[in-house]
Amino acid sequence: GATLSSNNLSFQWKRNGSAMAAQSGKGRNTFSFTGDQLKTGENVVLDVYFGDVIVARGNVLIPAASPQIVLYPRDPLRGILFDQALPGAVSLSSREFTVQAVPYFFASESLADGSLTYEWTLGGKPTSGPDSAAGILTLRQTGEGAGEAVLGVSLQNINSSKLLQAARMTVRIVFGDSSTGPSFFGL
Repeated sequence: GATLSSNNLSFQWKRNGSAMAAQSGKGRNTFSFTGDQLKTGENVVLDVYFGDVIVARGNVLIPAASPQIVLYPRDPLRGILFDQALPGAVSLSSREFTVQAVPYFFASESLADGSLTYEWTLGGKPTSGPDSAAGILTLRQTGEGAGEAVLGVSLQNINSSKLLQAARMTVRIVFGDSSTGPSFFGL
């Protein structure tokens, strides 16, 4: 019934059936590793010993997740509106709209060192803006009228050891007053 210090316990870690001797031992109650991007998941097993007696066992299967991008509206005062992820289609209520592309399941060190490259398209044609390399694009409707356009963004990890990390996202944008002629986006 007493709590034991982790320094009095021996932690024996296994990853995908292989003993991780360098990360196992007395007081080593944490295990850290970089997953293999070619595997569908990683299986981690832990046996905890007090002396020669096993007192606990744990097992976890960590599934691999495919990289993805989620688009969020960006407000000039409030920043990214994480509670309002853009659906497959959005109707614009104003003449200017800023969108932020947020990557998920990409290597965190690649986010920090700038190894992720964004490419934006509007209506199938490449487009850019002052902050497009940072995943931010502002669209402004010029002229009058109504229409729709498909906004796309792709993200590629250019780090040579992580070239399989890539994702693409599109959203259909409906804009303008449907009672007048065609309209175009300008940056």
